[in-house]
Amino acid sequence: MAALRSPTPRLERLPWERNDRSHPGSQLTSRGKSSDEGKIKGSRRVSLRRVSFHTPNNGLFGCRMDEICVVVDEKRLHIQKNVLSEGSEYFRALLASGMKESQKNQVVLHGVSLAAFQVILEFLISDNLCCNDVSVEEVLDTAVFLQMEGLLKYVTRNMTVATCVACLRIAEKHFIPSLGNAAYRFMTRHYIDLLKSEEFNRLPTLQKRRLASYRRTAVPPAPFELNNSSQHFHLAEYEPTAAQFMCAVGNYNVASPKSPDDPRPLYAFNHLEAGWQNLGKLPDELSTHGCSVCVIHNFLVILGGYTNAKRDSLQTKAFVYDPLFNAWSAFQPLPTPRALLGLATMENHDLIFAIGGSVVKVDSSGHPAPEPLACVEVYDLRKGEWREGSRLPKPIVRSNAVTLSMEGNKWDRLTVVPRIRFVTSMTSWREKLFVIGQRAHDFEVDPMCFDLESKEWTTLLYRLHVPQPLRNEGTPCFDDFTLVSNGEEGSYLYILTQHMTHRYNLAEEKWEDLGFPGCPALGSAKVMTLQVPISKLTRVRH
Repeated sequence: MAALRSPTPRLERLPWERNDRSHPGSQLTSRGKSSDEGKIKGSRRVSLRRVSFHTPNNGLFGCRMDEICVVVDEKRLHIQKNVLSEGSEYFRALLASGMKESQKNQVVLHGVSLAAFQVILEFLISDNLCCNDVSVEEVLDTAVFLQMEGLLKYVTRNMTVATCVACLRIAEKHFIPSLGNAAYRFMTRHYIDLLKSEEFNRLPTLQKRRLASYRRTAVPPAPFELNNSSQHFHLAEYEPTAAQFMCAVGNYNVASPKSPDDPRPLYAFNHLEAGWQNLGKLPDELSTHGCSVCVIHNFLVILGGYTNAKRDSLQTKAFVYDPLFNAWSAFQPLPTPRALLGLATMENHDLIFAIGGSVVKVDSSGHPAPEPLACVEVYDLRKGEWREGSRLPKPIVRSNAVTLSMEGNKWDRLTVVPRIRFVTSMTSWREKLFVIGQRAHDFEVDPMCFDLESKEWTTLLYRLHVPQPLRNEGTPCFDDFTLVSNGEEGSYLYILTQHMTHRYNLAEEKWEDLGFPGCPALGSAKVMTLQVPISKLTRVRH
């Protein structure tokens, strides 16, 4: 059993140990209590954890044959040789080389702090790394100097938001691609949590830009590569492994004979294969009745809505979906629960705006009725909290053309839609706004475009054949629409119905009747554009 020998006086606890191991600092999970990803079999445990320190002078204070005296910051530590050689290539080579330090059973470590070495000793003894009183970066720096591959692998497996930036800095300083690649992958996956942490402020601008790029293109297999001529890492050139795809979140199928509240899948339209594909199931707790969606940093955020098809109560839960890792997680819910709200994002400022919407009020007959709101709430991803924003000029429901002056912190009405519509959807491309009406009857359904520079409206002249029968007594009814842009492939406006997926070429300003199938989901759907790894979209069988 590996242990530290303790001449008198004895200490019942190592000086760097604390009674409270749950310190909020940069503490890494022990192997015995880590997640499945971080567990390593065969971890060592010792019962004797005592050590004493002395001021160096002549003599080794009775150092045993199986021990070596390590001097750090003018403090002596008598440590078993096998403990050091098993965990450090530096000590293994020193003890096996026959150098004078090993013959004298004493080695002096220059440029190593006692606090960092104490943490490393604790790891060698207990397989637990706790950096309460010293920075993770200093500990890793010392581990690299002592050539402790086991400690670096442990940090990689048990990486946290509190340690990932230190791992990246050490990887760049000492040219360790495996550690740097792991840090970038971790930060890309946990990007929202990283934004809320102080660690994000430690990242240089270049690394922040890389992370933002990886959120769009997916992390390449090896973000770093070593340039042997300059001995510096540079961002490897690679082909993006993710591309823009139209995705659809459906409401519940109210007409379903089984259960109107069965959650529906998240679908993606694979334009490369001209077909729809199921990306996975929505969370069981999520209701999509009257919900709203937005995309920020390639995360799909779903907020608001009703808890059921009766629309008599409001949803208080929110969720976020990461298409790069196909993972759902909880999101900070709205302070003011509501449905049918508008969502807007300012990605450069890490802000989400929840605009207007409606709450449920009971009318004189005792039935639930929507009441429009003028309130605006803003979620700051950097702070991880909602705050109250400037109120709208008047209550609104769903999308409306209003602008916010960030300097004056005041909303202004931008324009009035020239033709009456019911349940509109809106998206933007460059300096243009596109609006469609989702239901016909006596309302306008043709898509329209508003030019923000000329302040003029134009009609896109929708004249494609619409298969029958459609909802609303055979009259065209659109679910939603979005814009997909993939570089040389061009930019297109996709309009979704149950029976067809229509495409408008924005560059050529014309509709393309390509016969794309409609979304397989029943009922209406909300669509958005996400960067999805191409590998996740397998070939679609027609």
